[in-house]
Amino acid sequence: MKDFGERLEQRLKDLRLTQAELARHLGVTKATISYWISDRNRPTFERLEQIAGFLGCSVGELLGEAPVDPKRVQSPHLRNVLLHVIATHDRVLRKEGSQEKFLTQLEELVETFGKGGASVEDEA
Repeated sequence: MKDFGERLEQRLKDLRLTQAELARHLGVTKATISYWISDRNRPTFERLEQIAGFLGCSVGELLGEAPVDPKRVQSPHLRNVLLHVIATHDRVLRKEGSQEKFLTQLEELVETFGKGGASVEDEA
């Protein structure tokens, strides 16, 4: 299974882009990109969003998750919920002991979204 660095490197290669071009676009050094590719460091979630936008893919694809079918996530509300969950999860990974709080917040989000009576399929 590929890790983040391998996926980033492959995506750059597929698009015939260089690490220097990505670095220029993001306003970081080429060394920063090299650290990400070698998995010595990881970008923040906000930076992941910028990388994904530049490379024309989703953050999930960069992280090795199955791509989301865009037809199933047409609701701006649902997109915001998903982005919030992903961002919260990223912060939790950086703080030990806060996983329980994350799960509680996730349950609250699911409950709140569920009260709207919409589902992913309803939005398509």
